[in-house]
Amino acid sequence: MFHNNSAYSQICYFSQSGQGAAIGIIGASVPPIRLHHVNFTYNRAQSSQSSTILSAGGAFTMSQQSNVTAIDCLFSKNAAFFGVGDDIASVAGENMKENFLMLHNAHFESASVKELDDSYQDLISVGQKICN
Repeated sequence: MFHNNSAYSQICYFSQSGQGAAIGIIGASVPPIRLHHVNFTYNRAQSSQSSTILSAGGAFTMSQQSNVTAIDCLFSKNAAFFGVGDDIASVAGENMKENFLMLHNAHFESASVKELDDSYQDLISVGQKICN
C-alpha cells in the first residue's frame, strides 16, 4: 500500500515539478514492472500555480520506455495539483520514447472537492513546516 505520499514542486528555495508521489518509474534503467494487489490512496503531486512545469502522477509517473503492468490495483483519491494524471502519468521526453502500461481489473475512485481542498491545504502546511 502506498498511502499519503507527496511530491512537492518546491521545497523552500528548490524548484522542481512534483511527479510520482508514490512511485517514479524510469524505464530505461529497470526491467518491466508488475504491480499486483497494490493500493494507492491519498497520494499527491504538486506543482506551483505560477510554474510552467506541470505536476504529474499523483500515484505514479512513468517515463523513458517504462513497461508497467498493474493487476487488481486500487487508485483512490490521488491528485496531481496544477498538473496531469491524478492517478497515473506517462511522460514522454525529447526523443518521444514510448511507455507501455497495461491495467487488469484496476479500480479508480475520485476524491470529493472538499477532500481535494483539504489535501491541498495539508500539502501547503507541511511544505511550510519543512522550510521553517
